[in-house]
Amino acid sequence: MSESRTLKHGGIWELLRIAMPLIMASSSHAMRLFSDRIMLAQLSSEALAASLSAGLMSFMFMSFFLGVVNYTSTFVAQYTGAKRPHQVGPAVWQGFFLAPTSVTVLGTEERTPGEAYFRCQMMGDTSHLLLHNEPVSVYGYFTDPFQG
Repeated sequence: MSESRTLKHGGIWELLRIAMPLIMASSSHAMRLFSDRIMLAQLSSEALAASLSAGLMSFMFMSFFLGVVNYTSTFVAQYTGAKRPHQVGPAVWQGFFLAPTSVTVLGTEERTPGEAYFRCQMMGDTSHLLLHNEPVSVYGYFTDPFQG
């Protein structure tokens, strides 16, 4: 690849400029997990083992919601490329409404000494909306505008 191509529109430097915030966010998250596990390893091997399995379990539940919310980018790209910008808004809102309303709470309990079991206490909970008399939309569509 010629050097002039890498400096122009669509080159590697433009890609890095766009991707750098995501790279830094992922790197900082990985470094935090690494430092947490170093400290837990100094505490005990049981604490380290518990943190690894708990981290994987929480990521498993989080991945479901991330996958559902991230589908939005596919539709936004498709509608933008097809020059149908009027369909972008509903797709964005469909992905956006799920994020704040999908509250999942995991708990652990020790049934036998030394063994922790995970229990999903709430998944996709919307009681925080009902508590404040906010409408719960199954489809992410609200007819009344927010009056603040």
